[in-house]
Amino acid sequence: MNFKIPLVEERVKRKHEVTLHLIVAFTLLATGSFLLITQFLLNSLSGTQRTAIIPFTLPAAAGAVIILAGLALVGVLVFRNHLVTDRKTGAAIKTAQLITLIVFCAFAFSYRFFIPGTIYCLIALSLVFSFLWEYTAEDQLYLTVDDKGIRLPVSSRKRLLRWGEIKQVMLKFGIITIDCNDNRLFQWNITPSAFNNEDLQQFCDKNIKACAGAQDKYVW
Repeated sequence: MNFKIPLVEERVKRKHEVTLHLIVAFTLLATGSFLLITQFLLNSLSGTQRTAIIPFTLPAAAGAVIILAGLALVGVLVFRNHLVTDRKTGAAIKTAQLITLIVFCAFAFSYRFFIPGTIYCLIALSLVFSFLWEYTAEDQLYLTVDDKGIRLPVSSRKRLLRWGEIKQVMLKFGIITIDCNDNRLFQWNITPSAFNNEDLQQFCDKNIKACAGAQDKYVW
């Protein structure tokens, strides 16, 4: 016998989305500041020194625009963060960020700035991974309860909790709680299912009791 329990959970956590956008925002601020400082240094030089640095600079306006973009993104994250976590507007913002980072990356590598270029590439790859993780994978997450134990959703680090690891399973008010012998606690909101909650509770209690002798090896 097994039970497949649909969960009410976003595949990508809100805090992870906000953190990724914060990284992009600080990258924009750092890049814009660097460009403005470079322009300031350029204005303080003359002769051959100025000529040597000119190819590596952009107009001061470019640095100012990039800083404003970074500040705008920080403002959105602080006051309107639902915009970046919404699927439609979030995708548009990520696309704009990805294009910007690709341009930065191309500029950095073309002038042999390998360290900032690598940083831009890594952040761009993080955005691509976020796209793939959120939009191409199955949205619905499940808990599967069977004779071996409880299989956790793909968003969890540990995928299988064996019955010997579990102290108690509670299913109340649309929330399933899994209490483990090593004091770990897992909890999810669940959606209505075809099975009877009482049947699931009895199945879990029976398997936990049957594996009671194996519990000691899972306790810290």
